[in-house]
Amino acid sequence: PRGERAAPVDYAKFCLVTESKKGPAKPDAADRAMARRTPQQERSRMLVDSVLEAGRAILRDQGPEALTVKRLCEVAGVGVGSLYEYFATKEDVIRAILERIADDAGEDIERIFAELRDEPLLEGCQRAFMRLVNYHRDMLRMQPEFYRVYQRELMPYPRRLERVRAGHEAQQAFLQVLQQHPERVRAEVVTYAPFLMARGAAAILETAVQERPEYIFDDDFIAELQRLFMTYYEAAGDD
Repeated sequence: PRGERAAPVDYAKFCLVTESKKGPAKPDAADRAMARRTPQQERSRMLVDSVLEAGRAILRDQGPEALTVKRLCEVAGVGVGSLYEYFATKEDVIRAILERIADDAGEDIERIFAELRDEPLLEGCQRAFMRLVNYHRDMLRMQPEFYRVYQRELMPYPRRLERVRAGHEAQQAFLQVLQQHPERVRAEVVTYAPFLMARGAAAILETAVQERPEYIFDDDFIAELQRLFMTYYEAAGDD
């Protein structure tokens, strides 16, 4: 109903591992999380990078059960007090790790599109597609429930805008590549092909993450999805 506020999302409910609480939750925890310092100097940026890389390694090599604040500080080589200067909760660390992985994947895909002019177009498109698939696989392997809820409900608005921008840039890069290969795609569909292929593949994969996450690891499903878009691509080149 209009005007009715949705219930707040409890991070701990969706995190695979929660640490025991030694006292009642502070009502202003969310406000304090938003107020944590942003690293400005090189030393503080290195500290945050160490925490995120340590958390990523723990999740990848030991699983979510091993990710505790104590273990995180040990691997990163930082004090608990230093960690809490930049992250209010362990869940904030996990969210930052997921965002770092997303940034890495986005940079890889941009690089693949930039290289398309130097390799066969079809193979390049398949490489970009599989990089996107592997991004979702990495996320689901590390923190499946948290990732799904983060993607659906917890992603900050600026990150959503960033995803829209990245998607638009990918479309533009793909469009430029298609324009360099006029013999491969009919002129009348060049405008539509980048949107249909880039946005379509991303939307299907994100829906699978939410509704059928097991599909992301199913090679037959991934091959079928590739076939769907490659069939469109080949049809777009028919006269």
